[in-house]
Amino acid sequence: MAQQPPYINPEDVDKIVEDWLASEYGDVLDDETDFVQTRATRIIAARLRDAVEDEFPFALVTGPAGCSKTVTTRHFLRYVREQWPWLNTAWIHAQPNYEPNALLEALALNLYITRTRRFRDLLHTVHTQLSAKRMVAVVDEAQRMPRESFEVLKYLADETSSTFILICTEDFAPQIRRWRDIESRIGVVAEAEPVSPEELIEMPMLAGLPKASRQKIYELTGGVMRDVLRLVKQIDRTIARNADKGLSRATFTVKAVVAVSQKLNLAGGSQ
Repeated sequence: MAQQPPYINPEDVDKIVEDWLASEYGDVLDDETDFVQTRATRIIAARLRDAVEDEFPFALVTGPAGCSKTVTTRHFLRYVREQWPWLNTAWIHAQPNYEPNALLEALALNLYITRTRRFRDLLHTVHTQLSAKRMVAVVDEAQRMPRESFEVLKYLADETSSTFILICTEDFAPQIRRWRDIESRIGVVAEAEPVSPEELIEMPMLAGLPKASRQKIYELTGGVMRDVLRLVKQIDRTIARNADKGLSRATFTVKAVVAVSQKLNLAGGSQ
């Protein structure tokens, strides 16, 4: 007779899962000077890791502009190269109206394949190489690709177990997911989002600023990290140039934050 598993309170189950996921989020990417990790970027990296490990054909990264979709995925691709050095990798920045020929040539370039004039010959060569060693490739600005380019990626993913990470704007994501043959191959969806006020206020990058000034930074940026980084850089520049007058982070007032913000176009918050 099979032994019955011990009873666990459903609330305890929820906490166990939440704690495990929280630990998973924190161990994929390292903090670097040009990359500020947030809860959202940790979730993105963890989900992309799952996509690579499970050999999903597609992973979709979407969300508002300025919320670290591209920079997080770029750092994740570096992580892939370190963790799975035997895999082919590629970073592709889609140009406007990124036709299948251009896409295939970019893949070939990353594989050090000599380009040929005939599309099918090049497709065959890329397919052969990926069949021997699968690829993890990122396509940034995927909304610039026509439907036919997605067909090329779908074919290569199906045939070679390669994983293609698609970064796109939040308004284009529903369009991709309306294509049922593409949607059915998307193993994970990772959504970038602005940082919450609670998380932003406690970030080390804002250390030393008065709490009211940190709250104003959130109000002005809406937690959009691109705007936060730009504003903090301007604040530190202002402090550095006026340090001899006693200016410091500790003395940087709300009014001073607002004054510095006027130099920037902060799209995420209110000015």
